[in-house]
Amino acid sequence: MRMDMLVRDINVFNSYFKRFIKGNAAIKDGKFYYIGERELDAFEPERIVDGQGKYMVPGLIDIHLHIESTMVTPATFSYGLIKNGVTTIVPEPHEMANVFGISGVKEMIKASEDCVADMFYAIPSSVPATSMETTGGSIEIDDIDELMQTEDIICLGEIMNYYEVITDPDCKTNKILSHIRSRYPDLIIEGHVPKLLDLDLQKIINAGINSDHTHQTVEGMDARIAAGMFIEIQEKSMTEEVIDYLKENQVDEHFCFVTDDVMTDSFQNRGHLNVLLKKAVQMGMTRKKPFMHAPIHLHSGCGCMIAAPLHLEKQQISCCYRTWKHLKLNKYTKKVN
Repeated sequence: MRMDMLVRDINVFNSYFKRFIKGNAAIKDGKFYYIGERELDAFEPERIVDGQGKYMVPGLIDIHLHIESTMVTPATFSYGLIKNGVTTIVPEPHEMANVFGISGVKEMIKASEDCVADMFYAIPSSVPATSMETTGGSIEIDDIDELMQTEDIICLGEIMNYYEVITDPDCKTNKILSHIRSRYPDLIIEGHVPKLLDLDLQKIINAGINSDHTHQTVEGMDARIAAGMFIEIQEKSMTEEVIDYLKENQVDEHFCFVTDDVMTDSFQNRGHLNVLLKKAVQMGMTRKKPFMHAPIHLHSGCGCMIAAPLHLEKQQISCCYRTWKHLKLNKYTKKVN
């Protein structure tokens, strides 16, 4: 049986069992045709790759970031992502909207169309972030409708003015939230809700805000997860107490790792989402666990691994069916290079 490629002697991350399985992988037409023990006795590959016992892992997915923080174009950003094993991102062009409004958002999306890394966009929800801020552009309800109708949008970006959400029913942000809940009830709404607990946190969740990516404490994570909120862990939240909580509690489907903002020098010298995975392993997480949270989660409705909570079914990363370009070989999972 003719194949395009046979990768021999690898440890494949099986996303259903959530563990590494030793074997070989046959690839045809850019997709995985077979993963198992068979090799040259069953296949006639045009190319043979010796995996040398390396670990084959799905491409990493970052569901919350701002490309503008790195101060490069989407194409240059994509190049750096691929070098670090990140194949899919959900950027929110908040700063671009701050300057140019909807036209800047559209140009950002257009500049991403031919990138190697897949980019699914979030609509900036808080432009300006507060009524006291002066910006070059703004995002209004009509702009949101236009973007929803014309672009590949996957969520409403972080709701930043959380104070007005819980204190002013008639504020602009609450009007946007009401419009999203009635017009686009299945659209995920990202949150920016630092320190909120108890009744204030419940108010935010009842407003439709599904997640929080701000600095986390054990108390805050516990309250958010208990209330059904999804947690996005930045590097600054990776304290010993937080990592111990994530290791010791059955919360695998309720959190992931994200970068949010990566400065240019850090992007070049350290890396990207892979840096957080390496750090998680160094802090005591089992080798398989970081790959489940970058962010790869079990979606009970379809039985495949996706980036929760954004329902990225398009980005299924089960090695059995995923395209070859979204897989990466690593020498040691300790070194997520």
